[in-house]
Amino acid sequence: MDPSTICVSHGRHDEDDVVPPITVSSTYRANEDLTNQKVYARMEGSHAARDRAEEVLAALEGSGAKALLYSSGQAAMFAVLNRTKLDGARRVSFLGPHGYHGTPQIAEILGLEKIIPTACVDFEQALLPLDDNDVLWVETPNNPKCEVFDVEAAVKARDASGKKVKVCVDGTFAPPPVQRLLRCGADFVVHSTTKFLNGHSDALGGVVLFDASTAAGQDTAKKLSFERTVMGNVPGSLDAWLLLRSLKTLAVRLDRQCATALRLAAYLHENRASLGVTVVHHPSLPHCHGHDAVAKQMTSAGSLLAFELEDADAARVLHNHLSIIVGATSLGSVESLIEWRRRWDSKVPAGLLRLSVGLEAFEDLKADLLAGFEKAKAAAAAAKK
Repeated sequence: MDPSTICVSHGRHDEDDVVPPITVSSTYRANEDLTNQKVYARMEGSHAARDRAEEVLAALEGSGAKALLYSSGQAAMFAVLNRTKLDGARRVSFLGPHGYHGTPQIAEILGLEKIIPTACVDFEQALLPLDDNDVLWVETPNNPKCEVFDVEAAVKARDASGKKVKVCVDGTFAPPPVQRLLRCGADFVVHSTTKFLNGHSDALGGVVLFDASTAAGQDTAKKLSFERTVMGNVPGSLDAWLLLRSLKTLAVRLDRQCATALRLAAYLHENRASLGVTVVHHPSLPHCHGHDAVAKQMTSAGSLLAFELEDADAARVLHNHLSIIVGATSLGSVESLIEWRRRWDSKVPAGLLRLSVGLEAFEDLKADLLAGFEKAKAAAAAAKK
């Protein structure tokens, strides 16, 4: 079934309401023999919107997937790393110095040793310090330069090593249907549903996806569900309903966002000299890390890109002089968002700006950026006088 059809038709049950109603009750009346499934909203099977959104996400991923929703992307990551620790993990190995900063913070809280290289490394090198039950963490595309890592190759490298390492993937920058990473052999896939999956900047959430078609997978589902209930890491009623609503337009949103990002990346790359751009980062560009893996692993190159200006001053001026693109720290929403990444990460180049492309027209976004580039050049010229 086509992903756009899955987004609309799944999670819709036989009932009079075409759109599932908002249900905010946190508790449910017990029946006479006390056997009803619905008991308390944070328990499994006790919230209709959450259950239906999980149904849609599992169907989108395919491959016998089970989806479990959490209160945030960080809560979903915590659930995965906590489960691996309970299964014996002692270390988490990353593939490069950048990425979502919350992941190593969670590892630290859990007492897991973090192995973070100073530059992107290959899978074999990342696997060297790991033992059975440890974690190889793959973020693809990677924040903020959008490097792509071949998950199937990572799984093959793990298998060739003979180590029973868990390959866990953060696919937030390119969710299904752009990437279906369980099909590549990942053990766990996490997404921040706050980003593309909800896509309207109005609901927090996260999801963990894994193969539940085996006895081992079903056991994992029981454990994660129990742990989620105990820790109370479920999304709120309205957040779950907003996600379910937003998933209906996910496929068409991603098609438009990815197509516009492709054009913007090409334009910025081809005109970088006149614009004052030193380098553009987007998986569609041959010079970018993992470009060859895009056709294998993704249906498009995604709608996140980054570009670098000469210095921090130029980046800040451009960031502050845009009228359509919003300066904000997030991504994946219907509005285009830009972020001066050095604000949060001292390891990235000072002039780097990350752009999450929304649903606005290409020509309007281009014009907005051109006005920002002119402001940046004018400020640089004034500073030299």
